[in-house]
Amino acid sequence: MNSYTSIFHQIIIIFIFAILAACSSSGGDSSTPAPTAGTLQLSATSYSGTEGTDPVVKVTVTRTGGSDGDASVDFAVTDGTADSGDYSVNNIGRTLRWADGDASSRDINIALTNDADVELTEALTVTLSNVSTAALGSNSSATVSIADDDSIIITGVVSAPNGSVSFNVPTYMDHMFAALFGKSVEAAITDLVSPVPSVKVSVYETDADGNLVSTTPITTATTDGNGTYTLAAPLDAPASKYIVRAESTGGDLDSHIIAATVNVDPVTDATSSLVTFAATDLATMGVDEITVIQQEVGDLVVDINTSSLTATGLSDALNTEALNNEEVANVVTSSVAAGTICGTVTNSNDDPLADINIVARDFGNWVTRAKTRTADDGTYCVNVPMAGDIDAFTGATISGEYILGAINRTGDNNDPGLHASEWWSAGGTAYNQFDAEMIAVPDEAVVSKDFKLERGARIRGTVTDSVGVGLEGVKVVVRDFDNRTPLTSARSRADGGYRVNVFPGKYLVVARNKTIQPYASEVYDGSAGSNDRNVGIPVSASVGSSIPINFALADGSRLDGTITDNSNPVSGMRVMIDNVDGGSADRLRTNKLGEYRIWLRPDSYDVYAYGQRRLAVDLSVDQTIDFSGTVNAVSAVLQDIGGNPLSQVKFRLYDPAGPAYLGNEISNSDGTVTMYTDLAGDHVAEFRIDRASSVGGNIYLDQTQLASGDLIDVTAGDVDLGTLTLPGGGILTGNVYAGNTGDTTTPIANFSIEVRDSDIPDPTTATRFTRIRTRGDGSYVLTIPPGTYERVKMRDATAGGNCDGIVINSSATTTLNYYDGDDTCEVNP
Repeated sequence: MNSYTSIFHQIIIIFIFAILAACSSSGGDSSTPAPTAGTLQLSATSYSGTEGTDPVVKVTVTRTGGSDGDASVDFAVTDGTADSGDYSVNNIGRTLRWADGDASSRDINIALTNDADVELTEALTVTLSNVSTAALGSNSSATVSIADDDSIIITGVVSAPNGSVSFNVPTYMDHMFAALFGKSVEAAITDLVSPVPSVKVSVYETDADGNLVSTTPITTATTDGNGTYTLAAPLDAPASKYIVRAESTGGDLDSHIIAATVNVDPVTDATSSLVTFAATDLATMGVDEITVIQQEVGDLVVDINTSSLTATGLSDALNTEALNNEEVANVVTSSVAAGTICGTVTNSNDDPLADINIVARDFGNWVTRAKTRTADDGTYCVNVPMAGDIDAFTGATISGEYILGAINRTGDNNDPGLHASEWWSAGGTAYNQFDAEMIAVPDEAVVSKDFKLERGARIRGTVTDSVGVGLEGVKVVVRDFDNRTPLTSARSRADGGYRVNVFPGKYLVVARNKTIQPYASEVYDGSAGSNDRNVGIPVSASVGSSIPINFALADGSRLDGTITDNSNPVSGMRVMIDNVDGGSADRLRTNKLGEYRIWLRPDSYDVYAYGQRRLAVDLSVDQTIDFSGTVNAVSAVLQDIGGNPLSQVKFRLYDPAGPAYLGNEISNSDGTVTMYTDLAGDHVAEFRIDRASSVGGNIYLDQTQLASGDLIDVTAGDVDLGTLTLPGGGILTGNVYAGNTGDTTTPIANFSIEVRDSDIPDPTTATRFTRIRTRGDGSYVLTIPPGTYERVKMRDATAGGNCDGIVINSSATTTLNYYDGDDTCEVNP
């Protein structure tokens, strides 16, 4: 090695030491980094998978920014539109753990169930919580979407009147019969599901208001010869976001997608229109609400004259009819109301009952406000307006106070135990709406009300014409036989069949026809039927019994008309129809346009409405009776001596110059009652209680003679009588028979009985107090103030007919039977 090499090596060594020295004195940080456990979070906020294609969706949790020390985090999986039948979690336990130094990711394995159900895209949520050692990152929650195997398969049928979207005209046969019989024959739709071939069917997306997002459809198909179609569409939300549209030159029909099978016809099209009318945001509209509205709309088909209507014309008519029908309009608007009543309906063994009709009615006047049905597990939720909400149609403030009924119209498969319909009461079962307890819905808090239905009986049967053809849409009304209180009702199906379950008891059953079909309403009397409720015979129902009650309706005459006040329609007004010199034929209420319609047997009737009268109306031909006179209202609040409100009291007005009967109204659950009159001057008022009660009816004020009643002057306008206290009472009851004393084989129905009173103990001076007619089994009942009534006059007696000195004791029952054969009065036999 020469000297130059040695010098070079020395220079290199010196340079290296210089660099090391420089580094040592440079001030750089040579300390050990601080330990960190890092951050735990989901790798994304959304994941997705497809049934059949993706057996498992891996939801990944990462550890970033450090791995010092042990770490753990809990996770939870929460159902959304997907539930436990759509997925399962493969992880053992619900905690993910990391050892010191472990920075690898962890997977939450969501196994997808590849079922055979056709479903829209569903979702669940994965949430992280309870982190140990490490920090929780911002991605602590994620949505997992589950798509069906392929595109969503939607099938259905397009149907329309007479199998044509374009037209529905009266047939030649209709015109021929009209010419033969000289009466209008409606081209009624008897088969609304006639299929329509060669119709273009498309799926469209809608916004929150129901408007199309785009005029370009998502997918399109054409119906075959059976009117059926099949669509495959990549949809990602149920019900409110999409519609199926049947497109035709005759007009388009829509249906909201609420299931894998979507049928399109005028009923579902009208339902779609009503849904978008009711909902300010379609995302709030659920399947149950849409289904209930569709059922209500379907029931209206038989109320519309369908002559010459196109399918879209029928849809428009149904939409209009629904909004004019007080009950249906309320169901539509209440479907998105903020108040909610929820609960469960079970049978006597605590088993859930499905398909029970839940109806909510206003507490004060029993106007139907909302409806729904129980699910398979017996649960229900019904939306109702809250206290202070405004009625969308009348502008009135809603009280938020309701009665709630569970109406059982199911068959044996759903309820072999025949459990009875009932109204909710905290103190026990209420078998009619007068006994129902008030339910207050003051705010958005959910009100919980459960039903446990008791064993009952079923009233079932058919409603047909005279030759046995089923009539659809006729309402069969079940009333308490003694006091005529309505319990429940059922509309006849397309085949004329109906059924409804009731408590054990004694009932009056009436077939009321308000449809366009020209057949007379009928009271069941065990034979040919009657147009007089007082002739109807009692239908006795015992536990477990199934009673067939069939109606064969005779040809009828139509009575219709409107009630207006200063040209404004009077909705919800009661129209009373009585047989001349007989009992009640029917009672019905006007719709929101003030209109009413009913079919009755050709006869002579007295018609009362809104304080006005049309006497001896000849219904041998159709009649239109409008009521538009100037009226005044007389109102009161009725209570007993304990201050409790009195319901079911009949408030009757008389013109003392006649005395002419002007009609009556019945007090509501809160004791309020209003009667109207078109006559100026003085009136006399009676408060009649024709049922067993502890309170006695009387003449205003506290009189027992009609001629002695305090006069009510309505000359100056409406009169408010204020709060009136009715006295305690005793019950007068009994039966009238056609035979001699002791012969009870032939009761007399519709027999007039008049209770008379006098200021002195002389029967000949006694004047009229009140009057009643016997029921179909010859029975009657009145509750009147205690005292001695000088004469009970049997007005329809063949001879004689006076029962004198009848004593009524407070809170006691006096039985007075009358035998018309030998004019015998039998007291407390």
